[in-house]
Amino acid sequence: MPTYKVLAGIDYAGKRAEPGSTVSDVPSRSVPWLIEQGIIEKIDGDKPKTTAKREPVSSDEGDDD
Repeated sequence: MPTYKVLAGIDYAGKRAEPGSTVSDVPSRSVPWLIEQGIIEKIDGDKPKTTAKREPVSSDEGDDD
């Protein structure tokens, strides 16, 4: 499975990846436009060099300011 470096924070598949993270579970249909927009870049090799820090995405509902 290809590995990508996250260049800009992104939410995908109910997850969040921060800039500098490496991920290998980006939906394949999204890869071309994410690379084109400069959001991710492909890393040589098949395994991530570091573990990506991802947090579940939550709605703003119930958040108090």
